[in-house]
Order: sequence, then C-alpha cells, then structure tokens
Amino acid sequence: MHDLWAIFGIMVAKRKGFNLKLLIPGMAVSAISFVMLFFFHYAPPGINSSLFVFGIASALIPNTVIVTIIGLTPTQYTGISSAATNMMRIIGGAIGPVITTVIITSITIPITVDNVEKTYPSPVSWNILFAVGAVMAIASAILAIRMKRIATKMKPLTAEELA
Repeated sequence: MHDLWAIFGIMVAKRKGFNLKLLIPGMAVSAISFVMLFFFHYAPPGINSSLFVFGIASALIPNTVIVTIIGLTPTQYTGISSAATNMMRIIGGAIGPVITTVIITSITIPITVDNVEKTYPSPVSWNILFAVGAVMAIASAILAIRMKRIATKMKPLTAEELA
C-alpha cells in the first residue's frame, strides 16, 4: 500500500492547480468501497476486494487533501489552514474508532459454542457501520466540490485588511 502512496504522491506533486481531479474521485472510491462492504461483507472475497478498493482511496485522499487545502488557501493563511487540517485529522482519528466501537457493540447477538455463550456484533451493526462510512464519504465529496466553488470566488486579502 505504501507503493501506492508514493505513486499518488508523485502524481500530486507534478499536478498544478487544486488537485480536485484526484481528491473527489478518491472520495468517490472510498464511498464505493463502503457500499461494497455493505453488500459483500458476509464472505472473505467480498471483504478482501472491498478493502483493496479502500486501499486505493486511502492512497489517493491524504496527499491530495493537504495539497488541495493549501492550494485553495490564500498565502497569508496557509499556516492556519495547515494547522486546522492536521487538527481535524487528529480529532477524526480519535473520534472515529470510538464511534465505530459504539456502533458495532450497540447491537449484539448471543452465540453458543461448546455450551459457552458469548455475545458478538450483529450483522445489522456492521450494515449500519458501513452505511455511515458511505454517507460520510459522499458528504466529504460534496463538501470538497462546494469548497472549490467557494474558494475560487474568494479574493486574497490585502495588507491593510490583515492589520
């Protein structure tokens, strides 16, 4: 997977402009992988192919997000923009696993093996989790498209406006 990061990193570095040509398809690929998981998570081949597609998205998105945000930010705000982006990534990395755990453990089913009963996540909880992932990926793509429209209409601030 790290090889894909290198390939997409080179593609992003060589592209001029906003790199939304890679960002929005990356988010769409991410949404597709969650939809695939939603429908095909009952068998290993479905899980493997879905995670392969998700790996492609995870190679596309991180590089292009940073470059796109910096490209859309006026020069005087790149430090603030970069810091805010990294803070959101850190917060998302902290909140995401908690939300995932809550969803997975919210609906459990008892399973008995050798007279030992334990509870495990229900298939319904996995469906909810993958549906939430697909909705979040689609919402991210919509926000990226909207971000481009708003950013292209903005004018850079002058030195007097900054003071």
